[in-house]
Amino acid sequence: MKKIYYILLILLNLHISTVFAKDMKFLKRLSPHYSELTDQKINVSELFFKKMKIDGKPEDYFDKEIEFRKFKVTIPRKAKGEIISFSYKKKIKKYNSNKFGYNETNNCEEDAMFYQTEKIKRGLYDCGRTLSIGMYDASEVCWDFNVKKQVTENCREKTYVFQDGYLLKPKNDVSECSYRCYDMIPFLDIGEYEVFRERVFLREEPSTSSKIISTLKKGQVLKLLEDTGIIEEIEENIAPWVKVSTQSGIEGYVFGALIKVPGELRY
Repeated sequence: MKKIYYILLILLNLHISTVFAKDMKFLKRLSPHYSELTDQKINVSELFFKKMKIDGKPEDYFDKEIEFRKFKVTIPRKAKGEIISFSYKKKIKKYNSNKFGYNETNNCEEDAMFYQTEKIKRGLYDCGRTLSIGMYDASEVCWDFNVKKQVTENCREKTYVFQDGYLLKPKNDVSECSYRCYDMIPFLDIGEYEVFRERVFLREEPSTSSKIISTLKKGQVLKLLEDTGIIEEIEENIAPWVKVSTQSGIEGYVFGALIKVPGELRY
C-alpha cells in the first residue's frame, strides 16, 4: 500500500511540474518587474545579487543582513535560494518562487492587540500589497494594518485573473480606498513600462521638489532608461526614482512605484 501511495505522489509531482512548465507564459505575463524569478532554474538569491551588484555569493551571507541602498537584505539559509527578503525601517518584503507559483508579500513589524486579546505582542503582520500567482489563476490584495484592532483588515476585495483572460476586479477604485496599500520595490529593470495611476508627474530631477516637466496619463507608455538608485518613501510606497523617456522623446524622472510592466497584475 505504501508503494502505491509513493508512486501516486511521484506521478502527482510530475503532473504539477508538467502543468507548471506549460503555464510559464501566464506566470511571466503577470509577474512583476522580475520575470526571471519565474524561471525555476534560477537561484533567486543569486539573481538579486547580480541585479543589485552585491559582491560575493549568497551563501557568504546566509542568515546575515546586507546593507544595500536603504534596504537590509536577508537570505535565510533554509530557503536554498528560493526566497529573499528586504526590510526598510519596520516594513519587510519577501519574494518566493518555486514550482507551485510565485508570491510577493509585505509585512509590518508592530506592537499590536493580537487577535483582540489584552496582551500586547510584537510581530510581523500582513500589510500592503500581496501578489500571488499559481498555475491557474493569480490574485492581488491590499492589507491595511490597524494597530488598535485584530491583526489586519482587508483594504479592498481581491483582484483575480484567470488563464483564459477573465478578470475579476473590485468595484471600488483603489484610489477610493481609505487605507494605505504600500509596496516595496528594490530596483527596476530597463525596458518598457506604463503609468498605472491617473496623474503622474514627470520631473527634471529625481525629487518631489523638482520642477514638473509634464503630467503623465494612466496607461501612457514609457521607456525606462535608468534606475537612479535613489530610494524614497512616498505615501508609504518605497521605490527608486527612475529616468524615463516618453514616446515623444521627452526625458525626465518618475517615482518607480507609479509605473508597471505592460500586462502586470497591478491595480
